[in-house]
Formats: sequence, structure tokens, C-alpha cells
Amino acid sequence: MEALILYATRYGCTQKCANQLAQKLGEGAEVINLAAKKVIDLSPYPLVILGGSITAGKINKEITGFVNKNLDQLLAKKIGLFLCCLEQGEKAEKQMEEGFGAPLTQHAEAKGFLGGEIDLNKLNFVFRGIIKKMLKTDQNVSSLSPEKLDNFAVSIRESIDNK
Repeated sequence: MEALILYATRYGCTQKCANQLAQKLGEGAEVINLAAKKVIDLSPYPLVILGGSITAGKINKEITGFVNKNLDQLLAKKIGLFLCCLEQGEKAEKQMEEGFGAPLTQHAEAKGFLGGEIDLNKLNFVFRGIIKKMLKTDQNVSSLSPEKLDNFAVSIRESIDNK
């Protein structure tokens, strides 16, 4: 399956998910960190998967910048979107639409909410304090779901097989 998985991450959770997704999709899935590569040629890929994480209620700026710059090209492709976030349900869906934009979110053939994680050791002192108060814990938090990742990979395959 020729697929391009583009992601942006702040603390590594989305990178972990992007790499696991590529393994599940198999040969032909390329993974690129948007922070590391500024110019990306989308033309060879029939399928583009975008993944981002939510920090302080917002998606990574690399995602919004890339989507804004390449929206017309993206709307001409098969699209999958995934989020790494602690929210679920309507809140997560709202974060996805605000992060990727309504046109791309509505165009996407597959969407995944994979859970999230917070490693307090990766946060600066101020942000760590804020997160500890918000979550009422001084422990690392992880709600990443291998099952949700598997389901997202299956929905990606099904969207390709049905077209």
C-alpha cells in the first residue's frame, strides 16, 4: 500500500503511533515528521494520513500550517486522520475538526482517536505543574489504545479496498 503518513509531535506520542501504523499498513508506507521536512511532494501517494497531538487544547502548528498550505492537494487524495489526545467523544471530534479544519475532516475516509499520553519527565517545570493540577496526579498518564490503532489501520485498508 503506497501511503504517506505525515505527523507532528511535541513529546513523541504521535511519532510512536505513526510508526506503529506504518508497520500495520506494511510495505509502501512512508513516515515523515513535518517538523523535520518542510517540502513534501504528495503526488506519488494515493493515500495521505495525517496525525497530530493535542497539547493545551490545540493541535501541533506544523499540522495546521501543512494543511493550510496543501489543502487543495489533500482534498484530491484519499485521507486518513488521527489524533493522539486524552479527550474522547465529542470533545475529541471537535479538536480534530478545529485542528485539521472542517473541509479535510469531512473529506477524510478514516478517522482515529488513538488515546494519548503524558510523560511528566518530558515537560518543562511550569507545564508539568499545570498538568499535575489539571489531571490531579503526579504520575505519568497513558490512554494509548493498541485496539484503536488496529481499528484505524483496518478502516484505512477498507477505505482503499472499497474505492
